Amino acid sequence: MAIMVLGSEEDSIMIFYIVRHGKPDYATNTLLPEGKIQAELVGERLARLPIDRIYSSPYGRAIETAEPLAKKKNLPMIGWKS
Repeated sequence: MAIMVLGSEEDSIMIFYIVRHGKPDYATNTLLPEGKIQAELVGERLARLPIDRIYSSPYGRAIETAEPLAKKKNLPMIGWKS
């Protein structure tokens, strides 16, 4: 699991969206150009949803995947440690 996005509460129900990172370059722990495009596309799609928190693992590929959504929603990314 690379990114966990917590949706707004409605009727006391929390909705979690789990997104795997874009296409990675495992050698450098970053996204390949195709992965960056994937991150932008998923960010655009999720930006339409009532999201109020974004969690990301500390891996570069996960952070790079979460960044477009965080910018679009003007939200900080919350990291976690294993």
